Amino acid sequence: MRHAALVLLAACGSADGLEIGGDLQFVVGTETITPTVGAAIPDRDPAKLLVVIGTRDISCSTNLESPLRKGTYVTMVIDPAAGAQPEAMVTVIRVESSGTLFNGDLSEVTIDSVGDRLTGSLSFTTQDQTDEVITELSAIGSFDVANCAP
Repeated sequence: MRHAALVLLAACGSADGLEIGGDLQFVVGTETITPTVGAAIPDRDPAKLLVVIGTRDISCSTNLESPLRKGTYVTMVIDPAAGAQPEAMVTVIRVESSGTLFNGDLSEVTIDSVGDRLTGSLSFTTQDQTDEVITELSAIGSFDVANCAP
């Protein structure tokens, strides 16, 4: 399921963002990427949180109207409650100077705790097809991010 309405995310502020914990890794094609920043921010739906994890510029200043800067990210729309969430919307995004590669689908995300920090894990894999080129996209592992939602 491709998402055309991703006009979101990037913090105005430090290039480093808020440090994350866990062992989450992204795979884009044959490249493995270890994200370093992330946060849980309010989603458009007030009953949900948007977890954004990436390689740069994600902090409590991140909002839904800010453009993403060059880097690799995963977003997850979740309920702010511990437990398995079998239908969380997960999207892998890669922003390069030549364009943006993204694709997402419903996937299971497990939330372990929700407080000042949000912890959990996911195992998400999909493919992006542009012309005749198929690119594997995945985000697998555990995460621990700042919870910036009020």
